[in-house]
Amino acid sequence: MKLLIGILASVAALSITAQADPVRHLSRNRPSSSRGPSLVSQVTSVKLDLSIRGTSVTITAVGTTHMGIWSRPQLVERTTRPPADGIYSFSFMATRPTRVIDQRSRTIVAKRSWVIPRGRFSGVRVVANRNSVTQRLPSTNRPIHRR
Repeated sequence: MKLLIGILASVAALSITAQADPVRHLSRNRPSSSRGPSLVSQVTSVKLDLSIRGTSVTITAVGTTHMGIWSRPQLVERTTRPPADGIYSFSFMATRPTRVIDQRSRTIVAKRSWVIPRGRFSGVRVVANRNSVTQRLPSTNRPIHRR
């Protein structure tokens, strides 16, 4: 009986190690020269422009970076399921500079046209490294219910 418990414990430990290794393996083989997008330092403002039909919205986010000139600003959707409050989350991402020329903060702008999913939509939350800004629908602040 003790032998059977020992064997089962060894198999369980091997399966846990086998599941963890691919993650380490992938991150270890990622080239150091490739720079993917990162969260910008801070969001300063968010603006929503609703389409005439109310089926899409243009999201404009303004933020700051902490050093150098960042490129390829984008808003990446974070929400995987429709939120109960109707506020959808986006990450404010950009590509870091390869060389740091100066340490000054710089303004960066990301704009995205987004089709409003079915269900309740009240606004968006844009997330940066240091803060997040929530912007509800303009004027009425009433949610849209798309069917």
